[in-house]
Amino acid sequence: MRADGSSLADLEIHGFATQGVVHTSANNFFGESRNGSPDYTELGVNATLHASGDLRLAAQLLSRRAGKLSDGHVEVDYAVADFTLSNSPLAGANLLMGRLKNPLGLYNETRDVAFTRPGISLPQTVYFEKVRDLLLSADGLGIRAEGFFSEANASAYLAFGQPRVDENAEYAFLGAGFEGDFESAGLSFIANLSLESPSSFWKTSISLSHVSLDFEPDSADLFPAGEVDLWYGIASLQLSGENWTLSTEYMVEPIEWNGFSGTLFDRLDAVANGYYAQLSFKVTSQVELMARYGEIYADRGDRSGKAFSSRSSGLLPAHTRYSKVLTLGARWDA
Repeated sequence: MRADGSSLADLEIHGFATQGVVHTSANNFFGESRNGSPDYTELGVNATLHASGDLRLAAQLLSRRAGKLSDGHVEVDYAVADFTLSNSPLAGANLLMGRLKNPLGLYNETRDVAFTRPGISLPQTVYFEKVRDLLLSADGLGIRAEGFFSEANASAYLAFGQPRVDENAEYAFLGAGFEGDFESAGLSFIANLSLESPSSFWKTSISLSHVSLDFEPDSADLFPAGEVDLWYGIASLQLSGENWTLSTEYMVEPIEWNGFSGTLFDRLDAVANGYYAQLSFKVTSQVELMARYGEIYADRGDRSGKAFSSRSSGLLPAHTRYSKVLTLGARWDA
């Protein structure tokens, strides 16, 4: 027992490991998947310490391989000091500091833990792998408030922080990698409002975030400087019965490119949007079936992608600007 009243009995350590194999008939996904790719690995270890009655510390180390998007290096996935500001049977409030997971939609906070996901991968029409790190977490300060009522339980979250930016953002927003880098142009913010019935039959939420990125080219880059400003919002609804769960989410992402003179992105703006609907059904206590359909458009004002393809003089085919995805899955819990 330490002087502050805490002990190692208050320490919890957990971990997880996932190994995937991907095989595709055409486009590569997570490695050379046309030949079968094992480049989809997730390893994590986390610890939680109740340091005192009002302070909880939590952190997780993560190693993730996902083709060329993630190379398996170990990183701090989150590291949070959680201070209880108030606590009662009907309401509570907490102050959070550190590397915070962003509560975007139904799955963003736990997207790397396999058994929390609806299927092997999340719906790519709402949760993007290319900008995963940018939307996953931020280093900053947040506050969460909760209230428990007879009609519904409510939760509100607001945070400001420095987003995590990696090279994948260049491919996502500029179409290629460069010697120069994107850097955060000020603080990002994330807000979330969630409601859930006391019986957990339904829950719904609205999530919103904003990020601005400055691109500073290297002297070797034949590409000008510029800024990308984006909003990212998700409306979520989930219904859960005894043996079934119906989930649907709608995403909207207004993006503006400022600068980048003389390029395809000069004075460009677009509103990306996507959605999915998903039904999972437990056949037995161990076997679950899942069906999902979703669509995404890089610009809802150019759903066919033809205008953007014409702007690029045909270098970028129209079909790269939208996707329609049907997913069927089965799960067995040993």
